Amino acid sequence: MCIIPLLLILPSCNEQPVDIEQEKEAIKNIVAKETQAWIDQDLVRILETLVQDENSMRITVGKLGYTEIIGWERLYSFYKKGMETDWSDYEDLTFEHYNFKIDVCQETALALFDQKWSYNFAGEPQETHSKELRMLKKVKGEWKIQMLQWIDMTSFEASDVEPE
Repeated sequence: MCIIPLLLILPSCNEQPVDIEQEKEAIKNIVAKETQAWIDQDLVRILETLVQDENSMRITVGKLGYTEIIGWERLYSFYKKGMETDWSDYEDLTFEHYNFKIDVCQETALALFDQKWSYNFAGEPQETHSKELRMLKKVKGEWKIQMLQWIDMTSFEASDVEPE
């Protein structure tokens, strides 16, 4: 007889209210962790931020065109190569994420934001900015990036060079 009241209470334990602001902060943190891991060329840390399955994807749009990488095997190869690339011409890489718009829906979320990178390349100060979109999914209670989309807005800015 005592088991019946307990069984009626247990299902409600799984339906605890979600603190949306806390979830948004966790999403911002995982996005920042992924970006910093890229800068640090830290493959182990970057892998901690990503969903690793056949639906994982990275889409980039910029001056070099459109690139689409779908599936964990291809994505892993991309990240591994990126971590092994010689970035010795780059110094003082920093980033800023701002203008976040985040929509959390249970175990998935969309995050749209702006990103600015500042750095020195071969001794020359440089800056780029991009529009970023992340689709995130909760895996074992932690947010992970399922899809990363990067649009290099700097590629679309007017050049100082006059057309001939």
